[in-house]
Amino acid sequence: MARKRSLSFRIAFIFSVFIAAAFAATGIITALLVDGRVTGLTTDIQSQMTRARGDQMAEFIKKMEATARMVAFRDQIRTADLDRIEELMKALRTQVSEDIDMIFYAGRDGEAVTSLGTRVNIKDRDYFQAVVAGTQRFFISKAVISRATNLPVVLMAYEVLDPAGARRGLIGIQIDLGKLSQIALSMKSGQTGYGWIADKDGLVIAHPNKDVAMTLVLSETDSKGYRGLADLARRFQAESSGVGSYRTPDGRDVTTFFVQVPGSPGWILALSQETREIRRTATELVQVLIVTVVIALVLSILISVLVARSVAKPVDHVRVSVERVARGELGKARLVSEYSRKVLERGDEVGAIALAINDMIEALVRIATDIRQASGQVSTGSQELSSTAQGLSQGATEQAASVEELSASVEELASTVKQNAENTSQADALAQRVARNAEDSGKAVAKTSESMGEIASRISIIEEIARQTNLLALNAAIEAARAGDAGKGFAVVASEVRKLAERSQKAAQEINGLSRDSVSVAQEAGKLLTELVPDIKKVADLIQEITAASNEQSSGAEQIAKGITQMDMVVQQNASASEELAGTSEELASQAELMADTVSFFKVDGSDSRGAVESRPVRSSRPAG
Repeated sequence: MARKRSLSFRIAFIFSVFIAAAFAATGIITALLVDGRVTGLTTDIQSQMTRARGDQMAEFIKKMEATARMVAFRDQIRTADLDRIEELMKALRTQVSEDIDMIFYAGRDGEAVTSLGTRVNIKDRDYFQAVVAGTQRFFISKAVISRATNLPVVLMAYEVLDPAGARRGLIGIQIDLGKLSQIALSMKSGQTGYGWIADKDGLVIAHPNKDVAMTLVLSETDSKGYRGLADLARRFQAESSGVGSYRTPDGRDVTTFFVQVPGSPGWILALSQETREIRRTATELVQVLIVTVVIALVLSILISVLVARSVAKPVDHVRVSVERVARGELGKARLVSEYSRKVLERGDEVGAIALAINDMIEALVRIATDIRQASGQVSTGSQELSSTAQGLSQGATEQAASVEELSASVEELASTVKQNAENTSQADALAQRVARNAEDSGKAVAKTSESMGEIASRISIIEEIARQTNLLALNAAIEAARAGDAGKGFAVVASEVRKLAERSQKAAQEINGLSRDSVSVAQEAGKLLTELVPDIKKVADLIQEITAASNEQSSGAEQIAKGITQMDMVVQQNASASEELAGTSEELASQAELMADTVSFFKVDGSDSRGAVESRPVRSSRPAG
């Protein structure tokens, strides 16, 4: 069986998962953006710094070229007098830039006079071959070991022309690599960043590590434990600037920003820095972001728990009330406590639900009370209806007996009238007896008329009973409809009672009509008999008239006999309907008791619905407390 989770847990869980997912997605995206943007920004700054230093070196080269050109155009140099030139070189030692380690002049034979007072032959040097023996006006040599100072240097040579414009020699400027390296070594970035220079052949000519300068060739670094540096060196000559990375022999990842120095013989100025330090700022920002996201997530979860409790607690309170309704405890289910009042006064959907449920409970209390009262009234009315129906049945039985007696009297009267017609010849002898019989017949007819009036009166009572029964059945159907599902069975019974009442009322109306006709006939017969007594005294004189009157009386007696027979059938039907009405009344009483038992499930104010209620409760859709 699955474990049930509370509404508070579910709301908090759903909110927490949603918030966690949102924060996680936001944090990841932000971290990636921060990492990318900060790393990109750092990369841009380092690249810009590298290009700026490259431009600075280019300006330095232009400055040295301008210095060499200025010296090459001096008159002393153009005369080719080595003694004068030597004096000039010594003088220039204190006049030229302090960045210049040495300045010298070399003729076409390669003999060079230096500002240091030494003479050397440089005919085999690449810069001599390029400027004097070749066609270049200005040339920068590879890094070499100076023959004059025995130090690693870079030579810059500028052509010297004679007055006729022919190439006579060159002016050379020797720059100590240590001084040149200061431009690169001044590049600092963080704790691990440093600058260095490599020539077009991949030889590192300037490096903060003296063991590397003039010894490390980038194309040979794979054999020395470097990973990716040789590939990066190939990019140096193919790209004007860029970013690359390699791994040192001790396993450190290094990111390198490089730029080709404009105006140089393929020099590469590079800025190398450990990758982890470049990413340190981004990593620290990401860590701060993660901590911030975690704190925000924890706070959001706490807030979601509080929100879930603020929703679930009143819902659970309403649930308890609904469970009490399910158990029939309507009195205890009302939301009347102090906390219930707070729940009902909430302006949100929970408060609206609680208010609707409280209104439903109040409505159920009213309905249970009304059904309980209605069932008691229906039960009482059913008992009275049953008693009346029994009395009506008894009266109908008595009416049937009276009608049978009347029928017999009418048959006897018909026989007498027929005998009078047949014995007209004996009318005179029997006149006295006929007179007496006529008087008896008059009394019987009067009695019959009285009985007919009594029947009409009883039939009016039956009509009134049928009308009252119809009204009671209609009221019972209305109350059953108000009871809902619990009153469906009672509604069917009430409908059947109403139909029987309508049938009884219709039958009573028919009987009443027949009774009025019978009274009229009986009165006519009494009138005829009244007139017959004096006529008998004149029988002798009116024998013929008596014969005709006897025939008429015979026909009228037959009609009366038929009417009495029909009246007997109606009375029998009335008796049967009365018995059915009595049975229906008993069934109605039984259904009322069943409805009372059903409604007793609901307990109002701590008692069940069987208890008598003297007055209805105040109908209010709002709690009092």
